[in-house]
Amino acid sequence: MKTAVVLSDTHGNRARVNALLPLMREADFVFFCGDGIYDLLSLNELSGKLHAVGGNCDGCGDKELFLEIEKKKIFLTHGHRYGVKRSFSALSLRAEELGADIVLFGHTHTALSEQVGGTLFVNPGTLSPYSAHASYAYLAFDEKRATAKIVPCF
Repeated sequence: MKTAVVLSDTHGNRARVNALLPLMREADFVFFCGDGIYDLLSLNELSGKLHAVGGNCDGCGDKELFLEIEKKKIFLTHGHRYGVKRSFSALSLRAEELGADIVLFGHTHTALSEQVGGTLFVNPGTLSPYSAHASYAYLAFDEKRATAKIVPCF
């Protein structure tokens, strides 16, 4: 079973990111769903385990990543290009096109972990300094299953 810490929308809050470093060190992977990409790219110790996309507030980074790990197809995006604040239909359609087993996204600042058919959709919420409801997600997966837990923090 592989494990991952999933983060999004840190918006410059390196203190909250640094507080999660021990957990990120233990995890097999760290997935970052955009808006604050520099908060993680500067952490050289995560090299090799960090997979990150840029969000609408980031000036760099791929806007989408598609990975296959442990025979699970993982689609990573910020979500703003799919209108996730209004509906998940465009994101769901893209996930279906890609054959994704796991979809990781952000942008809404609202945490979500929901299984829809054979696809697990996970939004870790936000670590933004402006949010009183900070959270991240802890993902565990292997070739047979995937589970995600939303973890409130701070």
